[in-house]
Amino acid sequence: MYLIILSKMHYGPFSIIEAKEIVSGNMTEHFGVWRAGLEVGYALKTYVLLYAFVLLFIGQLPLALMLLVMLLVLISLSFVCAITPMLSPYDTVTVQSLVTGALVIYIVILVVVMG
Repeated sequence: MYLIILSKMHYGPFSIIEAKEIVSGNMTEHFGVWRAGLEVGYALKTYVLLYAFVLLFIGQLPLALMLLVMLLVLISLSFVCAITPMLSPYDTVTVQSLVTGALVIYIVILVVVMG
């Protein structure tokens, strides 16, 4: 789930470089208030995923503690995003394929050992 949130971060390590959208793409058609609405939507998506992460893996907490834990997870995600470069589309697919392959190998090993 942490990797899913990381991949859905707007400026995360799995984000595709946006230089092409300077001259074409869906972001060039939206400016001003419409662009602000899109950015608010991206931010809300991130906080909903953080809330779901904390709720699923830690459990129900009081509101203040929930916000603190969400902030700590967001800070950890921010550090990962800050120290990793933006990837080209081909590199993004490669990294996601390697992570998926590693998870499949881990699951197979668990099934063989446990089964």
